[in-house]
Amino acid sequence: MDKTKNTMELINFDYRSFEGTQIAFRSLTEKMNSGKINDTPTGAIVGCEEIPLDEWEKELSLNDYGYIIKSKDLLHRDIISYDSKKNTIECASRNKDLKPINEILNIENAQIYKVVERCM
Repeated sequence: MDKTKNTMELINFDYRSFEGTQIAFRSLTEKMNSGKINDTPTGAIVGCEEIPLDEWEKELSLNDYGYIIKSKDLLHRDIISYDSKKNTIECASRNKDLKPINEILNIENAQIYKVVERCM
C-alpha cells in the first residue's frame, strides 16, 4: 500500500463483540471529519465488521460512521453507490476542505469494513 494515500492505520483494539471478521483502525487524517457528531477526527479509533463480498449489494449504503475500504490503499469514506457490473464504488469524504471529496474506486480484490463503533 502507498503510505502517502492511506488515511487509516491498523491497530489492536478490544471492543464489543459482533459476528464476522472484526478489525480496528486509527484515523490518520481529517477526511471524515466535518465537525458533526458522527464524524471521525484524526486519532480516533474505529471498530469495524468486514462485509462479505456476497453481501455488498445489500449492505453498501450510507451509514453513520462510514466504511473502511482496503484495496490498493486503506481509506475511510462514505459509500454513495455500488456498481456490481463495473465492480466500482462511488465514495465521498466528509471534510469538504480536503480534496478529493467524491471519487470512483475500482474495488476488485478489495475488502470492505463497516465502521460500527468509534473511540475518541
